[in-house]
Amino acid sequence: AQVVSVKALKQQAETKARVQLEALQAQCGMWEESTGSLKDLTTELATQAETSQATLDKALQDKRDAQKQASRAQKEAHETAEKVDRAQTELQALQSAMHALQQ
Repeated sequence: AQVVSVKALKQQAETKARVQLEALQAQCGMWEESTGSLKDLTTELATQAETSQATLDKALQDKRDAQKQASRAQKEAHETAEKVDRAQTELQALQSAMHALQQ
């Protein structure tokens, strides 16, 4: 009777060990899938980060270019205003001279 119970205990232990091993293998499989998904996600996020950085760099360059253009336009507007002032002064001088000649 003792021999049978030892065999039964041995079988129980083997069955329990097999079940635990299968559970661990299933967990390892899920972990490998999760790791693969995590690697894919990490790669995708890195790609998005590079794209975002490139977009930001371009936007900053565009801003610098726009600032340069605005500065040039402001300078040109100032120069044009000076030309208008000079032309008005010359016109007033001519009008004064014509008025003096008419008298």
